Amino acid sequence: MAGKKIKILMIALEEQAQAFLTSGSNPIDVESVKTSDDFISFVDSPGHGPYGFIICGPLISDLKPTELAQSLRMQFMQTPIIYVTTKREQFERQEYIKNGFTDSFLIPLDGELLKKTIHESLELAYKAKKAMRAVKLIDIGANSKLEFDLSIYLPANKKYIKYSAAGDVLEADRLDKLKEKKVSNIFVPVDQMKQFYEYSAHRLKELNTPGKMSETERKERLETAVRDLITGMFVTDSSTVTIEAGKMMVSDCQEIVSTFINASAPGDWYGKITKTIGSTSDTYSHSLSVSTFASLFSLGLQMGKPEDIVIAGMFHDLGMADVPVEVQNKSESERSSQEKKLYEMHPEISVKIMKERKLIVPPTVMSGILQHHEKFDGTGFPKQLPGNRITIEAQIVALADRFDYLTREEPGKKKVFPQQALEQMLTDPAFNPELVKKLIIMMPKS
Repeated sequence: MAGKKIKILMIALEEQAQAFLTSGSNPIDVESVKTSDDFISFVDSPGHGPYGFIICGPLISDLKPTELAQSLRMQFMQTPIIYVTTKREQFERQEYIKNGFTDSFLIPLDGELLKKTIHESLELAYKAKKAMRAVKLIDIGANSKLEFDLSIYLPANKKYIKYSAAGDVLEADRLDKLKEKKVSNIFVPVDQMKQFYEYSAHRLKELNTPGKMSETERKERLETAVRDLITGMFVTDSSTVTIEAGKMMVSDCQEIVSTFINASAPGDWYGKITKTIGSTSDTYSHSLSVSTFASLFSLGLQMGKPEDIVIAGMFHDLGMADVPVEVQNKSESERSSQEKKLYEMHPEISVKIMKERKLIVPPTVMSGILQHHEKFDGTGFPKQLPGNRITIEAQIVALADRFDYLTREEPGKKKVFPQQALEQMLTDPAFNPELVKKLIIMMPKS
């Protein structure tokens, strides 16, 4: 399909969503429907398409998203149809999917996921280069024949390097080299993921663990559960906003993280940390990672209440849903005074959303969220609290937040190992040096 344009249908789409879709080098042929009359004419006129995918927004005020989905699904049964909005007050992801959308995205929280979805769709369609997906190295067995390519990613060079080709046997010594380099993720082409899942299922059967999920599948399911949990916070149907529903959300949050932590060998504190490292940079992976790191730090330090810190870590950035993506993408020095004020409101907005959703949680959870951007030297926000006036829960969430950022694998960024990350944090006046020193002592010397 090289040189051929993919036809995209955009209906009532907001400007931010259009920017996400049209950025990039792949040629696309965009057809737009902007008004209610245009949509009626479109539905009444047969013979449209075929489309690579259809992306819809909320700008036709007299047409509900569910009605839009149902109308389109009758005409385009096999086409991916996604819904994108910046309006969290009207976002009901599960309801949209139930009524015909393939998926739905809330900008800016879903910005990275939306870009990934579009990126993979276009690359698969053009077959110009292979879109890659991370899998856990622990799911690859030594001396076994692999029916899929494996690549390693060099973030500093922004390159994928093929490590083995489909049909090769990956010898134990080559696999051990990756483990020695503390590689946790390895990459498989998206169009070969079916072969990977078949391989991992067969391998688990050989290991006499039928029914068990691979680490890759378990991580994917956890991230989906986190996404459902967080987007469920924005549902505006008053009948679902009850104290009982709030209790269930708190319980779900604790269960999601405890499932991940308890899956490792008992006492394997460092192993659980390294397993979490390397997650993607989307909102939900970050929330899960911060929640997991924070609860592990709490357990390791024997400080704070891990069960409260889990919730604070999961919901610490809820309020970012109200911060425009262009403000989020700027560094602190680049933001105007108005943009800085808007950004610094997000901890308070997070707490406000939780109260609206009737989540009954201990005060330590709320302070952990409100204060996670306070700094030990008193220069943070929103209250410029110094030293131990910041609750221990907030200090630990802040440590986990920065730790996730430093150890995350991103294009153009050199890989940072756990001890290196903590050593950087030790010289940062934002953090309590005594806590950081204790965590460094707990890390293996390697």
